[in-house]
Amino acid sequence: SDDDGDGTHAGWYVEGGENQPPEILDFSGPELPLSYKLEAFASASVVDPDGDEELTVTLDWGDGTVTQPVAVFADGIGQITDSHFYMEPGIFTLNLTVTDSAGASTTATYEYAVMYDPAGKKILAAVQVIDDTTTVHLGVNVSPDKKTGVPKGHVRFNADGTGFADGFDATEIGYLLIFGDWGIVTGAGTIDGEGEYQFLVSALDQSEKGGSDAFRVILWNDDGIVVDTQPGEDFAALPTTQPTDGDIKVR
Repeated sequence: SDDDGDGTHAGWYVEGGENQPPEILDFSGPELPLSYKLEAFASASVVDPDGDEELTVTLDWGDGTVTQPVAVFADGIGQITDSHFYMEPGIFTLNLTVTDSAGASTTATYEYAVMYDPAGKKILAAVQVIDDTTTVHLGVNVSPDKKTGVPKGHVRFNADGTGFADGFDATEIGYLLIFGDWGIVTGAGTIDGEGEYQFLVSALDQSEKGGSDAFRVILWNDDGIVVDTQPGEDFAALPTTQPTDGDIKVR
């Protein structure tokens, strides 16, 4: 600056440059599906490049609930832990936002908190889609074992254009997840009696509620996706393929 115009100047130097936003080193939520009646936990580690430990944290649990956990610092790294009870089943995306005292912020996403209904008992489906270009058959009968609670049953799928003749048959049931009138079953099986493939079947039961039943089938192995009736959509998306014949029951 040269306030008096005499050609001499006064000034200052600020070391370090402009403020840097906080960094989220890791962010995790429930790793496995949980009954929505159980407490869900989330945790994160954060650091601020400028050494700011006055950080504001907000955690959006994906169901309309936003909490403000406190970052507890040790050796310059802030640890964040929080928990939440969901009031209904569903598949939820968590968003964590960390803001420093200068207003710079960073957001991280965790996908997904899968909270299922423990009262849900089974998925029954015997449906087909037949039109001028496509023939698709899906059969599902999966329910928990009465003694152990472990899901068991069968899943069978076949469709034109898939490149296999006899179809997919489940040999192992993994998860049976019920979210009201929407259900998901996962596991492993074979195609034409060979190989090892993972599967996810998503089924929506709305025909008795004025809506339409719908389903989705995903098959994959180590080489990638073999079949997806809703290609490019997130695995947590609601199913959209409507059968032309048959019925789906989720209860």
